[in-house]
Amino acid sequence: MGIFSRKSKKDDVTLNDAGAADSTQPSVTSGGSTLVVNRLVQDALQPWSSSQNAQTMYAVLRQCATGDLLLDASGSEIADKAAPFAKGDTLAIGTQVDNAGKRLLVAFTDNDRLAVYRQNGGATTPPLSLGQPASATLQMAATTYDGIAIDPGSPDTVFIAYADEIRRGLTDEAGVNEILKTAIVAGSPVEEIIDRAEAAPVVFVGLSARRDDKGEVESIMVPALKGPDGSMYHPAFTSPAEVWAWAPDLDAQPTGFANIARSAREDGQAGIVFNPAGKPAVVPIAAIADRY
Repeated sequence: MGIFSRKSKKDDVTLNDAGAADSTQPSVTSGGSTLVVNRLVQDALQPWSSSQNAQTMYAVLRQCATGDLLLDASGSEIADKAAPFAKGDTLAIGTQVDNAGKRLLVAFTDNDRLAVYRQNGGATTPPLSLGQPASATLQMAATTYDGIAIDPGSPDTVFIAYADEIRRGLTDEAGVNEILKTAIVAGSPVEEIIDRAEAAPVVFVGLSARRDDKGEVESIMVPALKGPDGSMYHPAFTSPAEVWAWAPDLDAQPTGFANIARSAREDGQAGIVFNPAGKPAVVPIAAIADRY
């Protein structure tokens, strides 16, 4: 809680117009391989590999809302790999089929892991990769495929999330809060965090329901956070996955930043803490007192 307490396949699409692919495929602007290193996802994969549960799964998914991932395009037919994709080139996106017959998009957190995957599969030529926003990759996995396999063949246990798990953790629009999440990860100034939060189409709170002996809800509570100085803060989240990576027993409820800000002020809290499962962003109540 931070400072607060299988078988490989490929999908082909021919580029009929220069640089234009089917809308379900990633947009491609150049040939060759894109250099990507996604440390956030790599760091989340380590706990997942040693303890696979709902909390560690959502800890990985929450980090897929920002940064980039690599797709394996090694099976593509490209006339000139040093030039942009052109008319007549065929883009092939690597996939796997699991034991239940579900087709999974494969993605990688860096070029070395893709290279190992290709070598283990018997490839003798350098891989061809496409760098894509991680949120767009997860969106593709949840809509065009049955899910995603991240870093298959890596030293860590391969991470698999199925389409329903992706949609549950990142909503039907995986990139809905990419801008706000990215600002938080980057440690942006408080004013920028506030601006991004106010512009966000939705943010989330974690709810705890108290039930009676019959299972009926008696009351609903929003847990507060205690800061290092003992002050209380209102937690806020950029996705349901952020909620469950912090406290998997909570319910994730969509709301707006204004509602959270007013609640924090009315409850006399010291501020708002975004995404407390990792490196959080703290918005002091004084920074929003004149707005709410």
